[in-house]
Amino acid sequence: LSSSSSPSVSPSRSSASSSSPSLWAASLLASSLALTACPEQPAPGDGPPDDEPATDPELRVLAGSTGSIGNLDGPRDRALYALPSGVAVDGDGTVFVADATNGALRKVDVDGNVTTLAPRFLLPTAVVIGDDGALYVSDNVAKTVSRVVDDEAVVVVDEDDGLVGPEGLASDGAGGLFIADRDGGAVRHLGEDGSVSVVADADDGLVGPFGIAVGEGVDGQFVAVADADNNVV
Repeated sequence: LSSSSSPSVSPSRSSASSSSPSLWAASLLASSLALTACPEQPAPGDGPPDDEPATDPELRVLAGSTGSIGNLDGPRDRALYALPSGVAVDGDGTVFVADATNGALRKVDVDGNVTTLAPRFLLPTAVVIGDDGALYVSDNVAKTVSRVVDDEAVVVVDEDDGLVGPEGLASDGAGGLFIADRDGGAVRHLGEDGSVSVVADADDGLVGPFGIAVGEGVDGQFVAVADADNNVV
């Protein structure tokens, strides 16, 4: 894969970068989880060898109740989700969740309180923070990608742009987005100017692109895509 964009990410936001692509990544979560590092640091001279990690990661439930399904805002230990499928984290540590079955975009603040931002989706599967600081949400059933600001969702890509069933999203680092259109068997690109183009499709061997990320490799930037229906990355 290769693309032709060149954005720039807001320094306090978590997102992806841009330029000439290849492919990779995806995953669904049954509850919102956080992977954190233990804060203790070894005294000088007492640390592990360079090839060993200094801390052990800890997997813990950030919000929701393991095995319980529902639609409930509130403190972390009372909130409920139904098929949370995508997450994004901003520079302050706030976590945004695409809560698929509940058709909602939800937020977990740094204190663990869960609130619903935009409850008007049909099947939101991914959320990403764009270079403009706005949230972008893909809706597989509505066949849309929406921009969310101040709890208001505005469609920026839809069927008229060729979108069939979007899943993963990734910021290109230049003000645009890469979209894994699983049901359309294509990776599409939304430019900063609003134009939509095909980066790769069935002619390039794609079948059902699901997860997508932008990375930096030895040969420069690339787009990694998990082709779920083709069992390849």
